[in-house]
Amino acid sequence: LPSRLLGFGLSCAAVGAASAALYTELSSSAASSAPDNKLMSVADPSAPAVYLRPVTSDQLLNNLRCCDPVLPGTKWNNNWDNRHWRTTDSSSSNNNKIRSIILVRHGRFHHSDRLLDDLGRRQAEQLGNRLAQLHRRYGISRIISSSAPRAVQTAELAMRYLPNNLKRQECHLLTEVGWPCPPEPPGAHFVPEFYYHDRAARAEAAFRRHIHRADDDAGESTNELEVFVCHRNIIRYMVCRALQLPPEAWLRFSVDHCSITWLDLYPDGRVCLRCFGDSGHVPVSLLSKDNVR
Repeated sequence: LPSRLLGFGLSCAAVGAASAALYTELSSSAASSAPDNKLMSVADPSAPAVYLRPVTSDQLLNNLRCCDPVLPGTKWNNNWDNRHWRTTDSSSSNNNKIRSIILVRHGRFHHSDRLLDDLGRRQAEQLGNRLAQLHRRYGISRIISSSAPRAVQTAELAMRYLPNNLKRQECHLLTEVGWPCPPEPPGAHFVPEFYYHDRAARAEAAFRRHIHRADDDAGESTNELEVFVCHRNIIRYMVCRALQLPPEAWLRFSVDHCSITWLDLYPDGRVCLRCFGDSGHVPVSLLSKDNVR
């Protein structure tokens, strides 16, 4: 049954649901003859008993409708950052270097003064403890923040737990972009089309500037972490672009304050998302995702 259903272009989830429904449908005649029409066993007598409830034809059709047909897959573009020529040169010393990027959302802040509130500062301190642990194990090579005051504050509070030789850099491209592109499915609030004309360009510029494989002049071939303290929507957009997912999917992700999103960029162009919006280092009593208005 599964092989026949796959021939109709059904997804794996639909095939599994439909196969189970068909099996119980075909077995329903035997169940109807069972005493009191109770659950029937369809398992091997030598195996633990497994019971399936017979279904009607309408239920079978609902199972078949549970998933849309399989969409054609898209091949991975290994040269997504146009740096393939850098990684194929055998004379390069960084052919085996994995570039690891941690994207951090700032702490909670007040919209009135654009500065962290007390909870946001405590979140940044918890972030500093987490970054100190990561630095001891992997080594943090640099920290870049957006120029927004809340991101600058978050970075500076967290850096108190790191060695003094680490200096913070700023990049205005990493500031919040609002809505980087029209989300799919649409969001609850209407945003005029002209709004995306500027914001999408800046979000894409931030991605191209910072999310790419290691350069030849990046130093030794040992793997190090780079930390970017920025904002929720720019993080969501850049992760979609790095994983070659539709950018319109950015609104489907949730990002807590001072959470960590970790990307590994391999020399051959592969990208691995090690974690997204990880806030396990923040106590439950300090967790938040919305700012104070």
